[in-house]
Amino acid sequence: MKPALFVALTALFLLAAPRAPWSGADRARVATARSLAARGSLDVAFDGASPATVVRDGRRYARDGLLPALALAPAEALASLLPRAPSAAWQVVLVESAGAALCAALTCVLLFAGARRLGASVGASLASTALVAFSTTLAFQARVPDGSALAALLLLGAVQAARATTGSRSTAAAFFAGALGGLAAMIELEYALPALVLVAGATMRQIAAAHTDGGDAAEARSRAATVALAALGPLTAGVGLALLHRRVIGWQPLPGDLGEGLIGLLLSTGKSALLYNPPLVLAPFALKAMWRARRADAALTLAALLALLLATARLADWHGDPAWGPRRLLPLVPIALEPLAPWLDGLFGRARAWARVACVALGIAGLGVQALGAVFPPSEFLRLVDVVRGATGAPVWFGDQASECHFIPQFSPLVGQPWMIRHVFGRDRDGAADAPWRLLVPGTPKLDGEFPKLRADWWALEAPRAHAAALGGGLTLLALAGALGVWRSYRRRTHVLR
Repeated sequence: MKPALFVALTALFLLAAPRAPWSGADRARVATARSLAARGSLDVAFDGASPATVVRDGRRYARDGLLPALALAPAEALASLLPRAPSAAWQVVLVESAGAALCAALTCVLLFAGARRLGASVGASLASTALVAFSTTLAFQARVPDGSALAALLLLGAVQAARATTGSRSTAAAFFAGALGGLAAMIELEYALPALVLVAGATMRQIAAAHTDGGDAAEARSRAATVALAALGPLTAGVGLALLHRRVIGWQPLPGDLGEGLIGLLLSTGKSALLYNPPLVLAPFALKAMWRARRADAALTLAALLALLLATARLADWHGDPAWGPRRLLPLVPIALEPLAPWLDGLFGRARAWARVACVALGIAGLGVQALGAVFPPSEFLRLVDVVRGATGAPVWFGDQASECHFIPQFSPLVGQPWMIRHVFGRDRDGAADAPWRLLVPGTPKLDGEFPKLRADWWALEAPRAHAAALGGGLTLLALAGALGVWRSYRRRTHVLR
C-alpha cells in the first residue's frame, strides 16, 4: 500500500506545482543550487541587492540553510539539460518542484506507517494521512522547494526513530534519530533544539527500559551512553556543518522576540498555525489519548513539539514571509497529528460519529485554505499592501514591515486572498471600495493598475497547451493508478481481517 500511496500523492502534488519561484529567498536558493551544480560554488552570482542574500568578500550568498540548496542541486543539474528559452521555463520549475513533492509524499507515507505502528487501523491511518496531505500547509509547501517539506520529513522521521530506541536495534535507531536531526539543523539551525530533546528523551527511555527489564544501574548507564553517543555523533556533525556554512557566508541571524513569535504562531490572524492547519484542532484530543495508552511515546512527542515551537518562535523571522501560513512550523503538523488515527479507532458510539463529522468538516476547511493560498503567490498580497502603504504615505503602520499582515485581521492574507480573487477574475478592477482594510485606511488608493499584473500560480498556464495536456493527463493517470492501488490494498486487508 505504501508505494501506491507515495505514487498517488507525488503525482497530485506535482499537478499543483507553481508557475515560478516567487520570493527572493526562493530565487536565491535556486541560484545557489545552480551554482553548486555548475561550478561547485555557493556564490549565487546574480546582480542586485536582495534581503535574502548577504555579500562577503565580493561574493553574494543566500542566507538560507545549506541543505535545501544541496537537495536542489541534482534537480538543477537535470534542468541544465532542458532548453533555457523563456517558453520552456515551466519545465525547469516542475523539475525544481519535484523534490518538494517527493518530500511531502514521503512525509505522508511515514505518517501512515507511524500510525500503523501505534496500533491504528488501515482506514483510520489513511484518513489521518489524507487530512495532513490535503488539509494542512504540507499541501502548499509540497509545491515550493524551500526545505519546509524536507524539514517535516526529517523531524517526523527523527521522532519515530527516537521512539524505536527501546528495541533490539536501539543503537541504529538512535543513530538515525541523530542523523535526521542533524540534517534538519542544516535547513534551520534552530531545528537542532527538538533534535537534542529527542536524543535526551531516547537516552532516558533507555535507562527506564533497562530498569524495567531488571537490569542493574551500571548496565542501564552503559546502554544509555551507547544510545546517546550514537545519536549525538551525527547530530553534532550536522550542527557543525550548519555553523560552518554560516561562518563561510558571514551571516548570523538576530534573535527575535519569543513572546511575539509564540503569539504570532498560535493566536495571530495572519500566521496562526490553527487557522492555516484546521485539523490541528484535533491534536490535543489525540495526544491526550496517546498519553493514556503510551505515556513514554506521548512524552517524547510532546517534548519535541514544545521544543520545535519554542525554537521557531525565537527566530526573528518566525513567520517565514513571504509564505502561506507559518512555513517554519510545518514540521509540527505531522508530528502533532500522528496520534490522530489511534484516537479515532479508540472512539465508540456517538463520540466516534462526532469525531468523523469533525474530521470531514476540518478537512474541507483545510482544503479550502490551501486552495485559496495556491491561487496567487503569497508574495503578491504583501506587495499590494506595500503599494497601499506607499500611496498613503505610511512607511510603517504597525511595527516592523508587514507586521500588520500578521496581527491586524483586516490585513490578514486569509482575508486579502479572496479579495484579490474577486477583482482579478471579476469585472471590478478597482479594489478600493471593498478593500479589507477600508475601515482602517479610508483613503486607500485604487488598485486597478495592479490587478492585471496578478497571474494565477500554476505551471500549466505557462506551458504550451499540448504539453500541459499531455503532462497533466499523465500525472492524473499516475495519481489515479496510485489511488487504485491504495484502494485494492485496503480492500484486500479489510477482507483478510473479516
